[in-house]
Amino acid sequence: MKPNIIVFAVALTLILSIIALSACGDGGTSDDQSDNNSTTYDASWVDTSLVPEESGSSKGLENFITLDLFGNRQDQSIFADYQITVVDVWGTYCNPCINAMPSLARIYHEYEPQGVNVIGLIIDVQGADLMPKKDFIVKAMEITDMTGADFQHLLLSDNIRYSILKDISAIPASFIVDNEGNLLTGITYGGHSEEQWRELLDGYIKKD
Repeated sequence: MKPNIIVFAVALTLILSIIALSACGDGGTSDDQSDNNSTTYDASWVDTSLVPEESGSSKGLENFITLDLFGNRQDQSIFADYQITVVDVWGTYCNPCINAMPSLARIYHEYEPQGVNVIGLIIDVQGADLMPKKDFIVKAMEITDMTGADFQHLLLSDNIRYSILKDISAIPASFIVDNEGNLLTGITYGGHSEEQWRELLDGYIKKD
């Protein structure tokens, strides 16, 4: 990260966390959602992996390199095999985010054969320097397992942070991109019912 944007990066991360907490703060914490500790989640990759450095900038998600929840390198090619991708922005402390995941997971399995992908974008599992935090990674693994949200979940990168998160004022938030990562919609807030998702996605599929 360039020296002259380090302070801004720290401030942006803190501001986003405060804003998101205000949106999700009335439902307790995600720890209230499950007391099932019978499964061991392997986040050992955190000890040896860093979010890759990027070149250039991005207006949407058409140019980024990051890691997923299991430490695998991902970039905008994640969108290439789909007509559209729903991006779900969430945090491990956000009960409204967690409560919305089962419906979104069912929509993912229903629409994936029709060329619709879903990915999660997790805002609170890294420090201001983008270093992954093992305890938070494990919590995110627990949540995605518990809710059946078995689509891919990405960590933040600089390009994602400066192109997307700067415009997000609360979570859960979602938007849709095309097969190159270009934004097709604005940002919407709150969880959607399956009926609302179907109405939205059917409209975009028909356009194609």
